[in-house]
Amino acid sequence: MTDVFEHLDNQANAELFSAAVEGTLDAEAHQRLAELILHDAEARRAYLRLMNLHGLLHWQQGHAAPAPAIEPESTPTLRRSRSVWSRYAAAAILAMALTAWFTIWATNPQTTISDPKSAAIALLSNASGATWGESTLPTRLGSELSTGTLNLVSGSAQIMFNSGAVVDLAGPCTFELIEPNRGYLHHGLLSAYVPEQARGFTVDFHHRNQLVDLGTEFTLRVSDPQTADIWVQRGSIELITATRRQMLTAGYGLAIIGDNTEPLTNALPLAGLASINRIVHFEDTHIHAYEGQDGQNDSRSEYRIHDDGLTLQLIGNAWKTIELPYQVQKDTVIEFQFRTDHPGEIHGIGFDAPGPAYGLVQFFGSEQRASVPRITAPDSASDWNTVRVPIGRYLTGRFSHLLLANDDDSNAAAESWFRNVRIFTPLHDEQDEKSTQTRD
Repeated sequence: MTDVFEHLDNQANAELFSAAVEGTLDAEAHQRLAELILHDAEARRAYLRLMNLHGLLHWQQGHAAPAPAIEPESTPTLRRSRSVWSRYAAAAILAMALTAWFTIWATNPQTTISDPKSAAIALLSNASGATWGESTLPTRLGSELSTGTLNLVSGSAQIMFNSGAVVDLAGPCTFELIEPNRGYLHHGLLSAYVPEQARGFTVDFHHRNQLVDLGTEFTLRVSDPQTADIWVQRGSIELITATRRQMLTAGYGLAIIGDNTEPLTNALPLAGLASINRIVHFEDTHIHAYEGQDGQNDSRSEYRIHDDGLTLQLIGNAWKTIELPYQVQKDTVIEFQFRTDHPGEIHGIGFDAPGPAYGLVQFFGSEQRASVPRITAPDSASDWNTVRVPIGRYLTGRFSHLLLANDDDSNAAAESWFRNVRIFTPLHDEQDEKSTQTRD
């Protein structure tokens, strides 16, 4: 019980957990809760324990209501919510859960309460257009997952392991959860993001082969019992087979055909995975100056990272690139929240690409360059606004770096705040007239 108490002592976490129990999370709160349990293993365990106790409370009262699940909205809210649950509500919910726990234990000391640390090893944290076949695990978004198999017929899904490793699946795909830091890909396409705390995350395939991650990002496709393709986007992994151990590093691709291997030269097949939100964590990547534009004429150029890596602040005359491999398609969208108290000449986002437009799309600023496309923007950006850039209308292809511009050649006094930046390619057309930006 100590992990529940520990995280409910944090008022912000207590309010999130309380709203989750009550089922009153708005879109922004869903996002914050998802980020919290993604990056904080103790918070994740506390959340699972509280949900378990909440379910027991309903059981004790004769109401078979399922524990509330995290169901992140696809579009963040325009502004930060100004109303939050009080700390007393959190305490009341916790008290109810504790009462249920002690009541059940007192009336039946032999009652065994399942421990999420041993039973649940992952969460089904996201899904898009997912159609499920016969599976041994629950397929409801937000479900706790123990050991077992998921059969994804079509669409995309995301699994967040207790270790912190995140796996994106593209159907058709069959994936088996084995341990809190290990899975088995029977067939299909899988992309894994493994933070440092999940170093050693392992994916088995072809019965005798393993990929051991060393804190990186990689993609595995199993086509049949004899054929597989591996791509390493970042960091390094170790391939272990019956006949060899081989290190694979960033940018390397390898085809496995039976007991033989050969280098891959074809492009990384991210199309099937792109519908999953790829949220940019600025602390987990490398940020570089964009040569020729950043700090031009020795002007000021700074950046600062906030909100545990979810927000990037640019100051002065700052153009920055962020390492982020992505296959941009015609429907690909970059969505984020933006504000500035000091508008500059060009505020833009895109992918580093050759040509006079730099791969940039402008969405705010006083200057208009004929070579840089511009979309409509809010009249004022002093408060948070959601901006949705249909980047696929302007460029497509494989890119390695995201580009952010806070251009102010004249004064080097501009400022840009980018928050909750995500990139995705919808499986189906998303018609949202309020949030979709159009060209001028």
